[in-house]
Amino acid sequence: MIHKMIPTPAWFAQDGTLPRLCQPLAWLYGAGARLMRAKPYAPILPTILVGNVTAGGAGKTPVVRAIARWLRDQGVDTHVILRGYGGREAGPRRVAPDNRDVGDEARLHARDGVTWVARHRPDGLNAAAAAGARLAVLDDGMQSLHLQSGLTVLVIDGPFGIGNGRLLPAGPLREPLVNALTRSDGCIIIGPDPHRLAEQAQRINPAITLCRVQAKAQPPPGPLAAFAGLARPEKFFESLHASGGQVVATRRFADHHPYRPQDLRALEAWAQQHNAQLVTTEKDAMRLPPDFALVAPLDLDWLGDSRAQLLSRIAGACHTKGIS
Repeated sequence: MIHKMIPTPAWFAQDGTLPRLCQPLAWLYGAGARLMRAKPYAPILPTILVGNVTAGGAGKTPVVRAIARWLRDQGVDTHVILRGYGGREAGPRRVAPDNRDVGDEARLHARDGVTWVARHRPDGLNAAAAAGARLAVLDDGMQSLHLQSGLTVLVIDGPFGIGNGRLLPAGPLREPLVNALTRSDGCIIIGPDPHRLAEQAQRINPAITLCRVQAKAQPPPGPLAAFAGLARPEKFFESLHASGGQVVATRRFADHHPYRPQDLRALEAWAQQHNAQLVTTEKDAMRLPPDFALVAPLDLDWLGDSRAQLLSRIAGACHTKGIS
């Protein structure tokens, strides 16, 4: 049987009785976050901290990959560091693309370049520095609350925005939006911006580098049965549609879902019922047998001159640190 699981609690998107009941826990969560920031750690390496303000996927990983690729293309020995969610490895450990103990995102980064998993990010930074890194990009590093001295890039899922605007567990926020924007050097809004977050970002932090991005999948030809285990799988399905993919059916799994043999059999039978080919994301492919499904890579389409502006900001930060 195919499991249809809601990746994030339903009340995150709207306010109501349950969020209000959870509000005392949200106050405690906020107090804990403030305590963490009161004990800052000075990174041994120059860092770029990429993160989001909400629980669940905003699109951090494609942004981290894009930034790390650009830096490597400039000749900067850049390592990616992440917690390795979904894996068993605490680290610090250098990731091999075929290592299944480190989580799907870590293996995806490792296909591009040197990647470390470290539940304690300072340990990962020390390991990267010892291995010769000149700069580190931290996937979800913005929420390593004790790391406060790097260049910070906030990623926001435009259509979802900040949900009901409450802190965890009453809502999806890891910290108040105004706090995140105030300490961010760049803000990337992916997709449409119905909540006018771009205006808020510029009002709260006039010095912020604001980027608008569209995520575009590369769909294979023919009828497609699309499935994904993401925080918000709908983003992948919508991207396939927008890019001209012939999607005839969709299936949703929980974020980082571990695909089991019965899942694979059910997916194959489901695709046959629709006379379609299975297609999924690059991240999901990391948790599947080789060649089980077609993969639709995701591209970031930077609108206007936003990419150039962000890269200029990063280059300036690198120059300040003596990195060239």
